[in-house]
Amino acid sequence: MQLKYWKDPQSGDWYTPRNVKIDIFKGQLNGFSVKEIASQSEVVEVKKDSRIRITKLEMLILMKHRASLISDVQALVSRKYNSINWEYLESISKDPVEFEEIRNVARAFGLLKS
Repeated sequence: MQLKYWKDPQSGDWYTPRNVKIDIFKGQLNGFSVKEIASQSEVVEVKKDSRIRITKLEMLILMKHRASLISDVQALVSRKYNSINWEYLESISKDPVEFEEIRNVARAFGLLKS
């Protein structure tokens, strides 16, 4: 099966056949191993009879936070706030400070009152 993903020769970024930018990685990624990410990933259907595994939203938020990609964290938290499992996010955070920093993003958007 040929998936037709492609790599932009100038930026080095990977894209799906529909030109959606994706991250492809190996080894450790901001504190999570590929094995850990894969074991906790979710399967989504991308088209009929075609499924892919994706990282959980909470892991993605933490990975972006640890990489200091603030605008990505802000976009994920503001757009996906109702889908975030805050208990799970807290359980996989390195420490309470990391978790609180992400909660502060939600507070900044007026999504979290406490």
